[in-house]
Amino acid sequence: MPLRDIAALTNWRALDDPPEWVVARVHEWVLQLAVAPWRYPSVPETSVDDEDGNPIGEIRSAVLGDAEGVSVVYEYDLATLTVDLIRVGR
Repeated sequence: MPLRDIAALTNWRALDDPPEWVVARVHEWVLQLAVAPWRYPSVPETSVDDEDGNPIGEIRSAVLGDAEGVSVVYEYDLATLTVDLIRVGR
């Protein structure tokens, strides 16, 4: 399951200027989404459905307690098995 769009990670780093150890933990967690997009502590926020109401993906979020509470919001596309970051930050 590839990571398709991780621009939110770069944007967060540029805007918030977090400590390097926090960046490293968040980056490591995000990279693991390629293997397990349902990775703990993420939870589903909402389903993404097609025009017929069939699920085609989901929006998930996670608050990373071991990274100063940084939150990661992302979309997991069931059709392409890809992950797109939507937002990273506090």
